[in-house]
Amino acid sequence: MPCRAVHLMPRALALPVVLIWLSGPAPAQTCGWVEALVSGQVSPDMAEGAVCTTEDQIVCRWDFAYRATAAGALFDTLSETLSACLDPADAPAAPVNHPDSYAQRQYRAAQTAVSVALKDKAGLDKSFVFLRVDRE
Repeated sequence: MPCRAVHLMPRALALPVVLIWLSGPAPAQTCGWVEALVSGQVSPDMAEGAVCTTEDQIVCRWDFAYRATAAGALFDTLSETLSACLDPADAPAAPVNHPDSYAQRQYRAAQTAVSVALKDKAGLDKSFVFLRVDRE
């Protein structure tokens, strides 16, 4: 499947679908979308409710109400899935545009860095989950 921008589902419907899909019982099935992501493809199943860009790197963003429990749940689910499928890596110190709170987990596969981040921004009254893939 070629890379492209994806916006699939309203966020109100997206989280249950993403969490159900990512919580599947078999790690091999779960790692399929991670392997596709590392190879430069965005799986529509993984990206439900996300806005994804794939120009120079893959960046997917999910928007939530400020400090929504669902944002933390998605961050945790993505983190658990990535840690089951990829090697951990140290997260570099990078600018984060002054969020009220920020958490990041970073993983490595071959020449690829994959990170998931949770940012709460009171000024926007939103929380964001980002999934980013950088080829080195």
